[in-house]
Amino acid sequence: MRVVVTGACGVAGQVVCRDLVAAGYKVRLADIAPPAPEDRGLGDFVRCDTRTPGDARRAVAGMDAVIHLAAWHSGHQAPVSDATIFAGNWGSGPWYSRRRWPTAGAACTPSPR
Repeated sequence: MRVVVTGACGVAGQVVCRDLVAAGYKVRLADIAPPAPEDRGLGDFVRCDTRTPGDARRAVAGMDAVIHLAAWHSGHQAPVSDATIFAGNWGSGPWYSRRRWPTAGAACTPSPR
């Protein structure tokens, strides 16, 4: 099974990607930041800003499942604004628009528009 992990280069994403590879999954790492040197061999890396439909489509192309861990955080540190944090985590990203929230633990993929 091919799995894309958004936020793959964050703390949780790194652990999830390593565990998936150890369990035999093929992994695509999707993040705005590149993977750490020790994680570059885990799978394909695609730069992905989940607020951008083209990035999201490219990240999920050919994949069987999505584990969505991407999130803006540390809003108290400039230059990330409250609007950027909201858009990236809750509001206008292609992962969420016109969709209901998945149940806990379920993989979610964007539907074609």
